[in-house]
Amino acid sequence: MSIISYYKIINTVSIIYKTLFLLYNVPMDETEIFSRARSEDQISKRQDEIKKSCIELFDSGGYTAVNIKSISEMTSITRSAIYTYYKTGDEILLDILTDELKEWNLELMRVSAKSKASSPEQIANLLTKTFAAKKRMLSLYTLLFTNLEQNCRLEKIAAFK
Repeated sequence: MSIISYYKIINTVSIIYKTLFLLYNVPMDETEIFSRARSEDQISKRQDEIKKSCIELFDSGGYTAVNIKSISEMTSITRSAIYTYYKTGDEILLDILTDELKEWNLELMRVSAKSKASSPEQIANLLTKTFAAKKRMLSLYTLLFTNLEQNCRLEKIAAFK
């Protein structure tokens, strides 16, 4: 069978699948039929799905549990599609660290606005409390210089810094 024949079969199956959904008035969900993410919103949703799975793997098994194969098994995204967004698992972890640092910064600003901390000891206590609540961020930060910066593209590292 030629490639064109395979393409025709896939196209026909896709048309039948869509027709059945239309006939029975069942709303089609994005996850049911794979389509390329073209808009920024679709790309962002895919990256969020990838990061969510990566977080689950990291939280349960640590750094060594994070790999593209495991992430693809937990998501609706294939391994090859994940590589269009991230070249390594470390790049995903770097994005997660970026998100964690942003959340911590917002939390620190919120807590410091409520607090009347003025002495160095009070400020240190405030920082300690906010750090204690961000265990994942601290774990990822310890990997930054030894692993993440070594295994990420220069563009990703530059965007992080």
